[in-house]
Amino acid sequence: MFTRLANTIVGASSLLGTIGFDAEYAALLDFNGSNGVLYLAAIDNVSPTFQPDRMYTVDTTFGTATLVGDISADPAGAELSAFAI
Repeated sequence: MFTRLANTIVGASSLLGTIGFDAEYAALLDFNGSNGVLYLAAIDNVSPTFQPDRMYTVDTTFGTATLVGDISADPAGAELSAFAI
């Protein structure tokens, strides 16, 4: 999965790079304007039988994700549907 930086003023985006893991279908982003940190909650497709929900921070210069911690173990059919900082 690749990270793109969107500029909503001019309506364009630029490719930053790979996030470093295989994000599954459900992924949510939120930006903390008070400290400049971009957070990502995503299902990590570790294997077909292990897909944990995890929290990451995303480097807004290079696009790489750094694991903060697990949100839940293998969701077993559960899906992230909302996320806010």
